[in-house]
Amino acid sequence: MQPFGISTRNRLAAVMRIIDERLGAVLVIGLLSSMVLLASSSLPPSMTVSELWGLGDDSSLTVSGLLASLWTYESGSEVIVISDESGEPTVKVVCAVGPGPPPSDTVSIGDLLKVSGECVFDGGVPVVYCEYGDVHIVRQSEQVLTLDLLSAAWSLFEGDRISLEGVCEPDASGVLRLRDMDGGCSIMMLLDEGVDPLEGHVLADCVLVLDRATMTLVLEVRALSPVD
Repeated sequence: MQPFGISTRNRLAAVMRIIDERLGAVLVIGLLSSMVLLASSSLPPSMTVSELWGLGDDSSLTVSGLLASLWTYESGSEVIVISDESGEPTVKVVCAVGPGPPPSDTVSIGDLLKVSGECVFDGGVPVVYCEYGDVHIVRQSEQVLTLDLLSAAWSLFEGDRISLEGVCEPDASGVLRLRDMDGGCSIMMLLDEGVDPLEGHVLADCVLVLDRATMTLVLEVRALSPVD
């Protein structure tokens, strides 16, 4: 027969092993629960339009790009197209009626937008589905739409009314042109009746058109104001 003290120690050791096992199980369950909560509360990935095209799988995400076009429908839904700053590629965003004003009330062509929604691939082509309140303006068009970008991606903005900042000056033949600040590119300007010509640093409220006869880009200027 074993001494009483040894038997007691054995019982205590067995009890402690049971407690340790139960405590370990509780800790594991708590850790797994925390991981699930963290995963469920994590923000969707944020990416550019080009990165979205490389995704390949349906996903919840946030995508940023320049507003190239916008259509509204009688149902209240709106469809916008955003692009990378190079003008390519583009992605279509379908906006359903939801909290807040429709995008058409707040956005302008050339605005840099951030859209959160569900990206669905159909035949390899991504389409983002969201609600009104999921479309946010990051920067407005006059802050991001440059002559450089306009020249590179003019087809996205043809026929649209836009704001452009640049230097207004006549060329060698006396035709007014708007050029970027470093002189890298310029576009011919046609002033509407009543618009006074200005030279120097200006902000042009204009419509971009393509002269089919000469295949040159032209800015039809609605208003011209100096920039200090």
